[in-house]
Amino acid sequence: MLPVAVIEDSVNDAKRLQDVWREYCDLTNTDSALDIYPSAEEFLSQYHCQYDLIFIDIDLPGKSGLFASQKVREADESVPLIIVTQVAKYAIDGYTVNATDFILKPISVGILKEKMVRVNNIIERRKSMSINLLVKDNIIKTENLIYVEVSKHNIIYHTIDGNIVCRGALKDVETKLPPNVFTRLNYSFVVNMNYISSIDKLDCKLTNGETLFISRNRKKEFSYDFARFLGGSL
Repeated sequence: MLPVAVIEDSVNDAKRLQDVWREYCDLTNTDSALDIYPSAEEFLSQYHCQYDLIFIDIDLPGKSGLFASQKVREADESVPLIIVTQVAKYAIDGYTVNATDFILKPISVGILKEKMVRVNNIIERRKSMSINLLVKDNIIKTENLIYVEVSKHNIIYHTIDGNIVCRGALKDVETKLPPNVFTRLNYSFVVNMNYISSIDKLDCKLTNGETLFISRNRKKEFSYDFARFLGGSL
């Protein structure tokens, strides 16, 4: 299932994109769920990195599409983001938020199919960096796992959908996580580097607003891991 979001205030344009997307899915045998939001505010109030592809109109009432795109990039640096616009010059704004591509209205299935070649490559690369973990009868996608914590012999999985707690050892969990995406901060925490927003000395600030501590004896190795991750990011 490919979850897709469309942020578009025009009812007619949203309907056209929905119809073209359905046609594309029929042509390519793509299983997809598409959610439409009429404003940046409504989208952002419900967004928690749950989409694999986002279409967004630049010219929106209230908060602009560029503002929403910036917020998306703060939470997810690599999710495919396609700018949809009626004016070609507005597409330039997309470069400031690392947009994957842009499409001029009215959209056609032929153009969409061309754009989706690159998008699908990105989606496949993102999925190759994620695995499923079975935890207490719950399946956790590591792409949705922000960090893992050990506390009094309990393992706490902090996900975008909430926390899951079980007994275990952090070192055992760590061996199951993609090493190119997760790194240890200290004795208690292993973090998904996709959710790191900034580093300030020994403070690791996450996109969910939390701050975790980097131990001094892990600082050098963490810095190496994070630099390598950024160098290989999409």
